[in-house]
Amino acid sequence: MGDVSKERIEKYGEVFTSPEIVENMLKLVESQTHRIDSRFLEPACGNGNFLEAVLRKKLEIVYSMYRASAYDYERYSILAVSSIYGIELLEENVLICRDRLFDLWKSSFKRLRRYKFDENLSKTCQFILEKNIICGDALSMTNVYGKPIVFSEWSIVTATTMQRREFRYDDLMGEDTRSDRSLLQYTAEIRRLWEYVN
Repeated sequence: MGDVSKERIEKYGEVFTSPEIVENMLKLVESQTHRIDSRFLEPACGNGNFLEAVLRKKLEIVYSMYRASAYDYERYSILAVSSIYGIELLEENVLICRDRLFDLWKSSFKRLRRYKFDENLSKTCQFILEKNIICGDALSMTNVYGKPIVFSEWSIVTATTMQRREFRYDDLMGEDTRSDRSLLQYTAEIRRLWEYVN
């Protein structure tokens, strides 16, 4: 999506991943894309080519499993969105990525018959994307303000509530011996995939 100027390539190393490469990368972790709650972190997400493809696959699973119940579809589609994470250096790309993911999520409801869209649910989705798609530098592990990048882990607690726990990205990437290392394993997986395709 979108062409990149020579200046931006030279200044930021900005190159968008082609759809073919995205699909090849996703084939390597296909079983994870079939799990609604499996977490994906793209440490250089650009405007969202990879993350949009992941979310599209997750929403297909949600639709196939929960299309008979609008309530369940809402719940699990939000869980799918909450499992997508990205870091991007350029704020313009961050905003585009969030919008792309939100638009994909919202348009997925068109497949449900007689569904009346809930604006509160829409605000929930946008809030999650603001917390999950972060403007920052994955190498220095800091956000645009020079502070450590913090990610939120989301989990369904009751029928209508989610729990949020925060984790520092530098802790997740370090030699942390705690059991809360879910984001770390997916970041490492993305790095291996990136090395594989380049």
